[in-house]
Amino acid sequence: MEASSAMHSVNNIASFLEIGFGLQQGAGGNASDSIAFLINVAIVVIPVVIVFYWTSSI
Repeated sequence: MEASSAMHSVNNIASFLEIGFGLQQGAGGNASDSIAFLINVAIVVIPVVIVFYWTSSI
């Protein structure tokens, strides 16, 4: 339960930062550029890997 709550928080923070830095559009669609897509994927995948690593070592 803690890992899923942590991932939900990380996802919300990542989305907030992506929209704030202009890497993603708000409630109207996604950035169309492939670089922005790769950045979006990295912003979501890296924290997921970190949380899974931390929860597996506990």
